[in-house]
Amino acid sequence: MAKQYEVSLDVDAKLIDGRPMLSDVGGEPVKIGRVIADHIAGSMADRNVIKLYNWASEMAKGHPVKLDSEDFSSLKSFIELLPRCPTLIKAQALEIMNEAKPIE
Repeated sequence: MAKQYEVSLDVDAKLIDGRPMLSDVGGEPVKIGRVIADHIAGSMADRNVIKLYNWASEMAKGHPVKLDSEDFSSLKSFIELLPRCPTLIKAQALEIMNEAKPIE
């Protein structure tokens, strides 16, 4: 049976020096999942469009995303290739994914 993962990117983003990244509007902490969701929603994809939309929708709401091992790899690769997403955000999202353990 394929491994299952539950990944939450509802984590405060950090600047390169470790300080919290704050929104220009309201000074609230920037959430990694929200930034990734916005970039996924604005990206060009020629396959898995519905899956990508659903993942982005869940991340934008602050919810964890449930993935099998194939989807986990797909999402990770897609994040790596997001063209306009800042490296700082992508790296933090990928660190979270790299630390994810399969759920029992």
